[in-house]
Amino acid sequence: MPGAGFAGEALVLLSAISIALSYVMLAELTAAHGAAVVSAWSSLAGAVLLLPAAAWELAAAPRWPGVVGIAVVLYLGALVSAAGLWLWLYLLRVLPARIAAGAQYFQPLVGVGASAMLFGDVLGVPFAVGTALVLGGVVLTTLPVRR
Repeated sequence: MPGAGFAGEALVLLSAISIALSYVMLAELTAAHGAAVVSAWSSLAGAVLLLPAAAWELAAAPRWPGVVGIAVVLYLGALVSAAGLWLWLYLLRVLPARIAAGAQYFQPLVGVGASAMLFGDVLGVPFAVGTALVLGGVVLTTLPVRR
């Protein structure tokens, strides 16, 4: 389909701009109301906004999750989304942005490492090189700024 690549790239750019604006606005709200309050309201608003899509999906093909499915949703919603946002907003309040942002680069390393441990995958040289590059970049961004 012609133009599909551009549309995808435009959506990725829109996503990046949206998250950047969100971080700036949420940081200002956090300064006024605290990380826990902003994280709770943001998570609640996200859940409410997803309700129409969830209803549409259930209407198309009704599925009822079991205990494991409900546990996964609660884990993702409470721990990953709400607690993760709270941690991010807290870090933005107590650390310079360049240092707080560096913490986000650990997520893929931990995710791939945990996945490898859970599923018995072998992490090879490319992962080690990538990890070294990520850690090197984090170190460079956290070094004291010389004027």
